[in-house]
Amino acid sequence: MAALLHDLGKASLVEPYWTFDHGLPVTSVLWRKRAARLARRLLDRLPSMCDGGWLSAPYVMHVARLSLMLADYHYSGLTEQPPRLCGEDNYPLHATTRREAGEANQSFDEYLLGVEKHASSMPRSRTPISKQSMSRLCPRMPIR
Repeated sequence: MAALLHDLGKASLVEPYWTFDHGLPVTSVLWRKRAARLARRLLDRLPSMCDGGWLSAPYVMHVARLSLMLADYHYSGLTEQPPRLCGEDNYPLHATTRREAGEANQSFDEYLLGVEKHASSMPRSRTPISKQSMSRLCPRMPIR
């Protein structure tokens, strides 16, 4: 993509959007360890994912998106340290702010780790999300 834009003389238009003064979360040791662990687990499950299994099931994808949205909403609202995870010290990027004071609340690496933790635990919780309960929430949207 970058080579194509360069050939078209448009690279200067895109450059400011692809320059990150403080890097990306991939520079965080904690984030890289967690991503590597999840990648290994996904590689172990690769055959079942690619044969038209659960990746092509709309219900599974809906529950995954729902879990991610709820985890994001929940974790970004946490302000006290005990229920929150610890990110790397002095991480330069922040994901959330405290509404009352307008000050930085969660570092970006902590936020990503916390949302992932909560999102992955949601489908395994004791309260099952069934097709029947989803269809009651969204009666006009057929759940297959």
